[in-house]
Amino acid sequence: FILNASLANAKGKRGKLVFIPLHWGLDGFMSPEQFNTFYWPQLRSIILDLIDAGLVPYVFWEGDCETRLETIADIPPGKAIYKFERTDMFKAKDVLGDVVCIQGNVPGSLLNAGTPDEVDAYCKTLIQGVKIRAVGPAVPVMGVEIVQLAKQAANEAGVRLMVHIGDRLAGDGPTITRALLPLLEPGDILTHLFTGNPGTIFDDDGSVLPELMEAQERGVF
Repeated sequence: FILNASLANAKGKRGKLVFIPLHWGLDGFMSPEQFNTFYWPQLRSIILDLIDAGLVPYVFWEGDCETRLETIADIPPGKAIYKFERTDMFKAKDVLGDVVCIQGNVPGSLLNAGTPDEVDAYCKTLIQGVKIRAVGPAVPVMGVEIVQLAKQAANEAGVRLMVHIGDRLAGDGPTITRALLPLLEPGDILTHLFTGNPGTIFDDDGSVLPELMEAQERGVF
């Protein structure tokens, strides 16, 4: 029933994520042996069927599931997202980093009762990089400021910035690729360089933007 309902709901929609919040089955509720017997086989079957249908399971592991990370790694790599509430994210990355995209683990208690500096310090331990999509409806409203803000966030966290270019929604409207390139520093990344959408790395006459060559010389990837 759950699988059929999910497939029917996703049919014809652009979005491919299927959210699966898990309220039970974690540490403190059932043992790893019980999990492996009564919980994981059925959940894994649903995850695999969703993947086979071209969808992306987005599994929210509420609570702590540190004792069963190796078990839940048994799915095809690069096909799902795991979001954690209280699981040790560093251990999760060690076990699952090559299998799924991982998210989460900013404690609700910290967000509710912690100071902004405490939240900031905690989040910096989790952030590996910042990515901004320099596309979409924010571009005509904010322009290059969206990249400036992303760069500020990356600098404050001490990580690199990745910028996604190529705005299929731009039409004949403005793009910001040329303006954002001077903001990038050594180690930053520009992705989707050869997009066929507006905001590409080529000028109107088909030549490569000189700002791109300058960025490459600075050490931008």
